[in-house]
Amino acid sequence: MSSINLIDESRRIDSELVSYENSVIADKERTSTRLAEVNIEFIKASEDGDRSENAAFEQALRDIAELNADLNSAESQLSAIERCREGAAQYKHGTMITDYSTVYIKKVGNDGGKVLQDVEDEYIFKLFPYGISQLESGIMSSSDSIVGIQMIGKKVGDEIKVKSRITGAVAIYKIEEFY
Repeated sequence: MSSINLIDESRRIDSELVSYENSVIADKERTSTRLAEVNIEFIKASEDGDRSENAAFEQALRDIAELNADLNSAESQLSAIERCREGAAQYKHGTMITDYSTVYIKKVGNDGGKVLQDVEDEYIFKLFPYGISQLESGIMSSSDSIVGIQMIGKKVGDEIKVKSRITGAVAIYKIEEFY
């Protein structure tokens, strides 16, 4: 990648965050609709007599618990996305990488052992706190991602190691620039 405009990339990733938020909202609406349907199934099943041997009742209970967990997760994600959007609006570029920095990294080698082959040679990510991550859109968590955690506090020219949890193979990336 040559002649990268990280300010434009940052804006692009911010729009990806909005798209991600919209997908979470749509998922939440589908889950709410399904929960209403399952509640009706639950009521019908509970009217069918002995609950201890009522498979439909037991399944409805499990489905309700799972759907409520999905709704809670969606609410948590939406809250985190909102905080991220507010934080990104306040971002000020400094001398070190922080939350909301947009970072361009380039693979420069390995540690002399196994080489991590199945990774790209270069990436652009914007770091977000609160566990928000959607790598294919350039959104990386600075709190849950091993790579994101390593980038916080780094400067241009610093290196980070990415190690496969399965094979132990390593790739070393250099921070080329950030905004």
